[in-house]
Amino acid sequence: MGLLVGALSALVQGSRLCLLEPTGVSGPVLAKLLLLHEPKRLVLSSVHVMHLTKVGEAIACVDVVDCVGTSVPTLPRALRSLYTVSSKFQPFLRFRRIFCGPTTIYTASDPMPLPIAAPLVHSVGLPVSSSIVLRIQSMTTNEVLGPKQVGEMCVGADACQRLGVLAYVDAAQQLHLIGSKDGILKLGAEATTALEIEEVVASHPLVEDAVVTCSEGQRLAAYVKLAAATLTYSADALRSIHAYACKQIPTSKQFHRLVAVDSIPRDVMGHAYRALVLDDANALQYLDATQL
Repeated sequence: MGLLVGALSALVQGSRLCLLEPTGVSGPVLAKLLLLHEPKRLVLSSVHVMHLTKVGEAIACVDVVDCVGTSVPTLPRALRSLYTVSSKFQPFLRFRRIFCGPTTIYTASDPMPLPIAAPLVHSVGLPVSSSIVLRIQSMTTNEVLGPKQVGEMCVGADACQRLGVLAYVDAAQQLHLIGSKDGILKLGAEATTALEIEEVVASHPLVEDAVVTCSEGQRLAAYVKLAAATLTYSADALRSIHAYACKQIPTSKQFHRLVAVDSIPRDVMGHAYRALVLDDANALQYLDATQL
């Protein structure tokens, strides 16, 4: 990550604090670091934006939050909470999305005031340089897709490198990230993205993170990491989450199984390690929605 931080220094000017480790960040830790260093810019992974909503008045020193990584399920909820916190302690806070590889920054949005409009939540802006060529390619035909067509994000004009990210560009050529390439759920004649459903599940106040998968039988399963305070009544929490999701999600996209898990590990860019999430040893409790 040292090379990535070095690359960011060319893009991020002024007093800054970079927190790009996938683990070890929490609200209290972040609050202490902000009070100690008083950075004008805070660079952190999209995984940790939710922690920033818990720092209270410590956010007052920050002018711009640079969010690095892909779109994670908790991001829309985190941005709403961040707007509430910043309205009280730092009403001029601005938020920017950055997407990069291990050593190269690909895109960056303009710093935006809060609240972020819903169509821009997944936008990571435009390429930072004319030398960076980004394409959205069909995962079945390799055809280069046009605006608002969803495919896999690739970089490079000739030797195109696939990044394993689901994305599309809008009419203004801004890039929008909507999950990993294995996040397309085929439900009969209909298809949707896992992120779309994960965001609904993760908007429940008892959920810290969520991953949704689809089996060969077109049965959806939602894996959730519950808030620590709910562990003593996890069965009730799962029923509450299921009832909440059923009101938000169309019948054709509702999940058949809800699983409370010990952890949902993600890399620094925000991609979930799905095999670890789905491991039986990671499961804490099940709710079979078809039996409710």
